[in-house]
Amino acid sequence: MNIDYKKDFLINALFWVIILGITVITLKYLPTFLLPFFVGIAISFFMQKPAEFLEKRFKIKKDIFAVMLTIGFCALFFALLILIIWAIGNKLMNEIKLMPQFFSAIENSVNDIKDKIFNNMHSLTIEQKSNIEGVFSKSLQSLVATASNFLTRITTEILKGMPTFLITGIVTVVASCYFAKDFDRLKKFSAGLLSVERTKKLNEIKNILYENTFKFFKGYLIIAAITFIELIVAFLILGLKKPILIAFIISIIDLLPVLGVGTILLPWSIIEFLTGDILFGIDILIIYIITAIVRNFIEPKIIGKQIGINPIFTLISMFLGLKIAGIGGMIICPLSLTVVIAYYKKEIDKDSTVEKKHSS
Repeated sequence: MNIDYKKDFLINALFWVIILGITVITLKYLPTFLLPFFVGIAISFFMQKPAEFLEKRFKIKKDIFAVMLTIGFCALFFALLILIIWAIGNKLMNEIKLMPQFFSAIENSVNDIKDKIFNNMHSLTIEQKSNIEGVFSKSLQSLVATASNFLTRITTEILKGMPTFLITGIVTVVASCYFAKDFDRLKKFSAGLLSVERTKKLNEIKNILYENTFKFFKGYLIIAAITFIELIVAFLILGLKKPILIAFIISIIDLLPVLGVGTILLPWSIIEFLTGDILFGIDILIIYIITAIVRNFIEPKIIGKQIGINPIFTLISMFLGLKIAGIGGMIICPLSLTVVIAYYKKEIDKDSTVEKKHSS
């Protein structure tokens, strides 16, 4: 009996190692090529429960509701994304309009520094002064050229990426609709490739994942709400116009993968420094530092509480996920750890129940 148990344990361990290896390879190498389909599967998966509820309520096929919900979700997501891009673009356009003043302010600052050097160094010869002026002139030209090249490169990359982005978005929406419509058939087909026992285990894992994914994102919504409140308070103290709108946009960006509050606050602070409003630039930088510290402190605690893991293990799993698969790994790794722990807790409870029955 003991040998059989060890064999089962080794087979299960090997199975999970293979699954983990496939997951790592998938996260690391395939997203570039298959991202629309992964996203489509994820969206269609989350639309199934609401579609089932609506089917029971209105006695209409679940497939129809699944497709409708998927289209509605995609439309809402892209509308929100366009709103965020428009807000950022509007802010950038306003800053670009100030670029001539910005370069003029830099030129004046450079000239002031040069004049101070000349005033404090009376012993300089004409040739030395000419050399210093040449250095300042070249530095200024280099700065202007670097800034212009940077803006040109960013604009070019955005324009080049627009067709790919649009095609990817369309493919994602279409794939989501197909997966949503045929979800049950695809599920049966996938189940047919596995044994009954494996299918049961995967269903258990799916239920655990489904339950904890909502808890996971609930945790991030709580973090976003805390960030939102922090930013509103800070912006009200600074006397900014439309503090609620700006705080809301930054909080939404903070929820998105890769991006964070630093995506807005750090460039904003740098622009204020360069345009001469140093005190306001320092204020924005302080706001960024405070929000970043608070987030790094509360994130493991809140996420750990939501998914039932000790904060230190949440922190370790997030860091390992970052190292293995980048930003996406910071989401996948804690969720995977939660699923594994919850699954084996259930298995232990089952074994203890069976043992009690045999003993009785």
